[in-house]
Amino acid sequence: MTDRTHFPFMTERTQISDVDEGRPGRPRSFEEGDVLARALDTFRAHGFHATTYPMLEEATGLHRQSLRYAFGDKAALFAAALNAYATRRLAEVDAALAAPDTAEALQRLTAIFRRDAADAAAPGCLLVRSLAEMDLPDPLRAAARATSDRIEARIADRLGAGQAAGEVRADLPSAALARQILLLADGAMVHAAAGDPPDAALAALPTLVLTKGSPS
Repeated sequence: MTDRTHFPFMTERTQISDVDEGRPGRPRSFEEGDVLARALDTFRAHGFHATTYPMLEEATGLHRQSLRYAFGDKAALFAAALNAYATRRLAEVDAALAAPDTAEALQRLTAIFRRDAADAAAPGCLLVRSLAEMDLPDPLRAAARATSDRIEARIADRLGAGQAAGEVRADLPSAALARQILLLADGAMVHAAAGDPPDAALAALPTLVLTKGSPS
């Protein structure tokens, strides 16, 4: 069962007609959040264009007509999955950045990136994959960009507080340091999706911004 804290929009059980070609419809109940989580993992592993309805059917256990009935076409299903992922990602980033000191906040943030990179079923980040995918429909790319921008702004705010506390280097604006962190992390996610271990790159993340003498 999918954790409802990761999918706050999850509805109660939904009754639809799960139909197959050549046979009558058969009512079937399912948890929309659970189905969406499985679709999300499929999109994260393969991207929007490479994900086919047979892949989604296998992952979710539902026929394509059922998926269309519940979520709309493939773009609408991807948008719902991306929204779910964005909600979870922002909550995770906020929790990491709430650490009392900047070094710990960066360690928690790095742990999120490491976890995603090590996910054997779908390594990498759906936001990064979406931004890098060629010919992704503009509304989907815009949604991914908006979430990435929100994450960057929250990191910049936390680093600004770290600069005020003397924990973060002050020779660059916090916004520039936040951009460096995300560029490094996004590159690590791309390498992870290609099968390359990103540990060395991610290990350097805290040292990019912390002042000398700060724990990392």
